[in-house]
Amino acid sequence: MADVLQPTGWDCEPIGGGGDFRVRTEGVDVSYCGEEIGWHVTFDADLPWAKEWMEQVTRQVAAAAGEPCEWLELS
Repeated sequence: MADVLQPTGWDCEPIGGGGDFRVRTEGVDVSYCGEEIGWHVTFDADLPWAKEWMEQVTRQVAAAAGEPCEWLELS
C-alpha cells in the first residue's frame, strides 16, 4: 500500500495507528480506510497542500488500478 498511498516525492513515512494505512507528513497524520466505494482519507490537522496530496495519490491509485479514479472532498 505504501507504493500507492504515499505520494511520490513527498517527505512522509508510514506509522502505526487506526485505519488500514497511516502516514505522517509535516506533523500531520493521514489515515486511509478502505471502503466498498473507495478510500476514505482523513487528515488529523490542517495540511496546506492537502489538495495536491490527494491529486497525487489519486493519480497513483488510478495507475495501480488501471482505471480512472477521482477524489471527492467531504466537509
